[in-house]
Amino acid sequence: MSVVKDAWESLRTVATLIDKIERCNDELKSLRTDVRDVRERLVVVETIIDFARGQPPRPRLPSGG
Repeated sequence: MSVVKDAWESLRTVATLIDKIERCNDELKSLRTDVRDVRERLVVVETIIDFARGQPPRPRLPSGG
């Protein structure tokens, strides 16, 4: 019975790890969306500051995502 019990515990551990990885993946997707939103807002703020200073807007690198 020890082999069966060990196999069952291993399967439970793998299932738990898969669940944790899926939750982390979902959270990373959410964080990626948040970072993209913050980046876009920062570009707007930088552009407003540049116009307020009377300077032409700085060239922006293309977004990577």
